[in-house]
Amino acid sequence: MAMRYGPGHKEKTREKILDAAGKAFRKHGLEGVGVDGVMKAAGLTAGGFYAHFKNRDALVAEAVSRPLRQSRLLYEKLTQGLGGREWLGQTARVYLSRAHRDHPETGCPLAALQSELGRSGAETRGAVEAELESFLHLFEEKLGKSEKAPATDRAIVVLAQLVGALSLARMVKDEKFSDRILLACRKFLAEEFEAESQTSSAP
Repeated sequence: MAMRYGPGHKEKTREKILDAAGKAFRKHGLEGVGVDGVMKAAGLTAGGFYAHFKNRDALVAEAVSRPLRQSRLLYEKLTQGLGGREWLGQTARVYLSRAHRDHPETGCPLAALQSELGRSGAETRGAVEAELESFLHLFEEKLGKSEKAPATDRAIVVLAQLVGALSLARMVKDEKFSDRILLACRKFLAEEFEAESQTSSAP
């Protein structure tokens, strides 16, 4: 007799696979773990994979874009009610933190996988691009208007600084040096925004 599962079982199983894949890819890289490894991490047999995804590329696309969407929602929650310099300061403190640096498997996939994403397939890059645009819309809204540069350009620069700084901090071996990178970049972002605000408000 075939085993019957309750309503929602397939969707829950799919979510379990995506969670396992997202963590594994961010920790080991897109090429560092295969379908078998993902399914094992999810506590499932490899044979059940194709009941949920048409191929590995489809899994990669969703397993990378999904945590990016979750990251955006988290930052929206953590910075609710903040804007301008206060928002940027809080965002930088959370993003450029030791906890985020030391646990790429649960952090932002942009910093964990940036070099690999540029070489990934069109499906993955398209999915990431869609979520990246949503991230930038959030940044535009929070940073506010400026006479110095278009809102989208400012959002791009800030996001690039955050992602680049975290990647650099993870790259170096010396922990004190890594801590200095995080601190220096947090301070720089705050000071640059303060200087810009003062310039914009000058008579």
